[in-house]
Amino acid sequence: MFKIFYNLLFFCIIIILYCASSCEKKNNVIFLKNRNITFNGSTKYYRIHKMTTMSINTKKYIIPEIWIVREKKKYYLRFFENKINECISYFHLISSKTYIVLCEYKYLEKNRKYIDIIDKLKPRDKYSYNNLFNFIKKNHNNNNNIFIKISLFYGLEKTIKQKIKKKFLKYNIYFIKEKTIEKTSFINVNLYLNTKDRKKKIYQFIEWCSKQNEIFWIEIVKKIQHFNQNARIITQNHEFTKNIKDKKTLHFFNFYKLDGSDQIVGCGDSGIRIDSCFFKDHNHNVTFIHNQEKNYHHPKKKEKILHYYHHRKIIVYRSYQDNDDGYGHGTHVAASIIGDPLTNDKKIIQFQGMAPKARLVFSDLGKGNDDSLTLGDISLYDYFQFHYDMGARINSDSWGWPDVNSEYGSNSAEMDRFVWDHPDFLAVFACGNGDGIAEPAVAKNILTVGVSKNNINEIFVVSDFSSRGPTADGRVKPEIIAPGDPVYSADYKTECGIKAMSGTSMATPIVAGNMALLRQFYQKYYSIKSPSAALLKGTAILATIQNNKILKHPESYGYGLFKPFNILSFHNKGNLFIFDNINFKKTNQIHFYTCILNDIGIKKQKNKLKIILTWTDLPGHVLSKYALINDLDLIYNADKNKKKRIYKYTKKNGKKNNIEIILDSFEKINKKNISFFIKANKIHTKNQKYSLLLTGSFLICQKK
Repeated sequence: MFKIFYNLLFFCIIIILYCASSCEKKNNVIFLKNRNITFNGSTKYYRIHKMTTMSINTKKYIIPEIWIVREKKKYYLRFFENKINECISYFHLISSKTYIVLCEYKYLEKNRKYIDIIDKLKPRDKYSYNNLFNFIKKNHNNNNNIFIKISLFYGLEKTIKQKIKKKFLKYNIYFIKEKTIEKTSFINVNLYLNTKDRKKKIYQFIEWCSKQNEIFWIEIVKKIQHFNQNARIITQNHEFTKNIKDKKTLHFFNFYKLDGSDQIVGCGDSGIRIDSCFFKDHNHNVTFIHNQEKNYHHPKKKEKILHYYHHRKIIVYRSYQDNDDGYGHGTHVAASIIGDPLTNDKKIIQFQGMAPKARLVFSDLGKGNDDSLTLGDISLYDYFQFHYDMGARINSDSWGWPDVNSEYGSNSAEMDRFVWDHPDFLAVFACGNGDGIAEPAVAKNILTVGVSKNNINEIFVVSDFSSRGPTADGRVKPEIIAPGDPVYSADYKTECGIKAMSGTSMATPIVAGNMALLRQFYQKYYSIKSPSAALLKGTAILATIQNNKILKHPESYGYGLFKPFNILSFHNKGNLFIFDNINFKKTNQIHFYTCILNDIGIKKQKNKLKIILTWTDLPGHVLSKYALINDLDLIYNADKNKKKRIYKYTKKNGKKNNIEIILDSFEKINKKNISFFIKANKIHTKNQKYSLLLTGSFLICQKK
């Protein structure tokens, strides 16, 4: 008997030690895009290497090497904030407690008790092989110019530009623009190369750049591409019906007086035919602003913007190359969002936009009948900043950079940075019409949309051309699908006609228009003056409906079919509870919540509990394999005190998403109340806000 007991005890000890060692190993791995660095727990130091010395304008600059550094647990965040002022401008957080640092070794040597020096950043770490060289192999014989985007530490732009000019005197190189965001500078390089030895020269240029200590990331800049009546019925009806005269279904949103009034939506596309009846205003002209106008006038408050610009549909039209739509994509997309036809023809009126009384801030990114778009000489951040300054808090973008293998690149990081800096701005992006998720739809802090059939009998059928997830780091993208195959909207060739088009491009404005209505709903019925992007994103997910295929594979199809009517239904039954902009201030902080069931929830026990936690995360780093920085946990205790998350995939990958979801049935709950809590698992900022949405048969839900 004792033998058996001791054997079991020994076996248990072995298992515990194995699990502990495996967990330790997992925690001691730094995941870069191109390799994993395993750290054995002991401090690892390198000898001082030769510094790169160069002469520019008779002055000597010493560019040290880039180090990958991890702080020790007990000195969390002290190292860079307090100890090494010499390196403070040249470090980036790439993952939990791990940084890249451009710093002389002697400063790291002084503070060895605070840090673990893991490794040097190698040239091969500075680009994505699949994206970069696969693109070159496919396009090296083309006569088109090659655009390369270089990311480097702030303040070193002049240095690297002079080095490039000196090294590649025979290359025809043109620097397009410089942009600085936080501690990162971006330089776009345009290479004019002949077909002869073109491939070899591109390889040489990239290999040389990867060996420069100022530079930490290199990527190809591709051309921006488009991602080309029942949608209104599917999203805004209680029942799926073909009876468009049924006021209880099609016009249910009118009962709540939700039409987009006082809402401003931003959009960028190929252009708009402004004399179309969907946008025409007989009394006021559209205000045009050219891209080069830096000092455009706008009132500081949104309320003044609505009265300062008088056109009934388009607040302002910013032209990058022209001010017309020669391709038709932009007219179609814009009308799907805010189109309100000035006509008595009922056949045309039924194709009005999702938010017919909302207004638009538009950026014309196209030229003539060309199917490609351009941001010109401005950055993605500046593009959204203009829309934000003009009052837009929802943005619809049916374009992106394709063929990135669903990887998190600099455009996605720039998108996440903008939303982090403007937490009440929701960007809605098309996931793409291809094999993988496009950029910047890969970004964490935006709402990414896939496309389903726009047919009442095929609402859950995801179109073949809609890009599937997950992202390269395992996150769920797209988050939702919406009808877009096909959508009937304004035709740019006629003054008051309609046209059918299909694509994720068409599904995205359907979602953006409906999100403007839901934002109006929160302002009107919940007195939330400026709903956060995290709340609106969680609302879109809460509004979804699923079939078995989606429930099993959210990583490919998202969390379900977007149906905003559900939010109004939850509100009407008193089953919708909202917490917005709740703040964590430190790691391991916990917030407790309790909900009391009402009589319906206790007796009938038919409704389902659904809890959605969303937060706007810090931008990830292009070097890191995983994009998530600040990690929150949603933990739910039912009868068996088990931690539950919706979907098997989400349970396995909860640490990768800035969304956490719990789904449970009241049939399994034998108590009169339920409780759950949210834990700040890892936070690298002084504040991390989150949003929480609940639906179920509750009397009250409150934070303790």
